Amino acid sequence: MSNCIHKGAIMSNNARKIAYDIIYDVKYNKAYSNISINKAFNKNTIDNREKGFVTELVYGTLSRLIYLDYLIEQFLDMRASKLSKQAKTVLEMGFYQLEFMDSVSDFASVDESVKLIKKVDNRSAGIINAVMRKRVKEGKVEYTDKISDKAKSLSIEFSISEYIARRFLKIYKEEFTRQLLSSMLEKPSLFIRLNKLRSTEAELLENLEQQGIYSKKNDIIDSAYEISGMKNIGSNPLFVKGGFVIQDLSSMIAVKALNPLPGDTVLDICSAPGGKSFYIADLMENKGQLDSMDISEHKIQMLKKRAVELGVDIINARVMDATVFNEEMTNRYDKILVDAPCSGFGIIRRKPEIRYKSYEDVNQLPEIQYQILSNASKYLKDTGSLVYSTCTLEKKENIEIVDKFLENNKEFYLEEEPKELYPHIHNTDGFFIAKFKKDINKSV
Repeated sequence: MSNCIHKGAIMSNNARKIAYDIIYDVKYNKAYSNISINKAFNKNTIDNREKGFVTELVYGTLSRLIYLDYLIEQFLDMRASKLSKQAKTVLEMGFYQLEFMDSVSDFASVDESVKLIKKVDNRSAGIINAVMRKRVKEGKVEYTDKISDKAKSLSIEFSISEYIARRFLKIYKEEFTRQLLSSMLEKPSLFIRLNKLRSTEAELLENLEQQGIYSKKNDIIDSAYEISGMKNIGSNPLFVKGGFVIQDLSSMIAVKALNPLPGDTVLDICSAPGGKSFYIADLMENKGQLDSMDISEHKIQMLKKRAVELGVDIINARVMDATVFNEEMTNRYDKILVDAPCSGFGIIRRKPEIRYKSYEDVNQLPEIQYQILSNASKYLKDTGSLVYSTCTLEKKENIEIVDKFLENNKEFYLEEEPKELYPHIHNTDGFFIAKFKKDINKSV
């Protein structure tokens, strides 16, 4: 048994260093976790097992930083502020393995943490060794502090910034907030969508069955499937062929609300990386005109490349700043999707760095969102439909934007009650969807 552990530890030594580099990059260089992981995997040659280990260690550690720091302080004989950035990161990784990774032995967690700190900050090796061994000897410590400030207490328990905890407590009841925050520590379900331009349902199901991948057809989106057990999606031949795409159910529901039809003229005004545009094209049966805009040249080029892979040829993708009004686009579109840039509080499970956002990070967003929505509304034909969506649960960015827009644009009304989707209720990302109808006669 000890040989197996020792062998696994050696195999993961390089994997831990890769994970450390990613975590450090996200914490101190403001990198995006998903982009940093992709770069690391492209740069380093490691097998699927090690990729899985790195992914779990990175996302797990980044999702629990505040809680891990709380635990570390219970075993530290010095002020945490005196730790080097390298030592603090290695301890956070080590404690995550001890607390949450049953597949890693206590011995491996301690031994590999000491080896890792010697590579990045040898002077702290003694501290790492002492703190890790003390934790193993004394055992787990549960969070039991009875802090009277509920936001501070939730911040530690669920590793969320105090700002987000306070906002959620202001919006929701405490029990609902706890359930929501708890769900944001869980691994999100994985959904794929059949691309009918490149594959059939029979081919997709055969592909999944051959690889031993469990799939469950969704009852809201008929081309969507919840799957589990898929390894290395990027090398799946049907995915490479463009036979299916990875997309959360919430994004598909937003597009379905827009109801794009064959022959429509449609605008996806904040389109990158393109998932919603591709589903719009699918529902349009690749017939009509779809203008996909984004401010990023790089993302637009990626969108164009993926559109070719998926067999979508009705997309006209180009760079545009949605906050700047374009008079030439006035009254041009039957339907418009405004999937606005937002705080991302609904996708914390997928991008753990969002957990630690502050007021300063998000306070300008409502102004930007309203400007984009206001501009987009002028591009709509007199009887057109517009969907405003975000992947946040912040009322300031959702219903308050909707209310302000309706107050200032009397020719618009809501076709239906706005939808709010929650991870712990709907098994989706946190999402907001509002559908407007334009009736020029209504304002008279």
